[in-house]
Amino acid sequence: MSPARREVSVTTNSTSGAPFRPTVRGRLTLRAVISRRKRASAGAIALLLVLVAVTVAPAFLSSSGGALSDSTSCSEWSSASQAQQNTYSDLFGSEHGVLLSAGRDANSIRSAINNACIQAAYLGEADDVSVVGAIKHEY
Repeated sequence: MSPARREVSVTTNSTSGAPFRPTVRGRLTLRAVISRRKRASAGAIALLLVLVAVTVAPAFLSSSGGALSDSTSCSEWSSASQAQQNTYSDLFGSEHGVLLSAGRDANSIRSAINNACIQAAYLGEADDVSVVGAIKHEY
């Protein structure tokens, strides 16, 4: 190869005459990747949206978002939040406190409900028996 041939293959910066070498940052920008790989980028974005939807959807579709009541099943009780269980325990204590010999405070009531629902689950009745029924041992 002649020396002239080598000079032609080297790209130079037009202002300084120095060889132009793109930086890593210039070659690997998100915009550059998306513009070069449009189908793959669209697929990746669609996959990301699906993953976000699958992650967020249960929070909006959760059945445990409502208040607990006397007809709440033991299965619903176990999936309720701590705040929901505390609120219902206070309500239960004011309405049905005489059913429990353990005490009327929220912690004692919650513990009694948990124990009764564990026993109902052991017997396979957690979906069918209500919280009040579990405490009364009406399996």
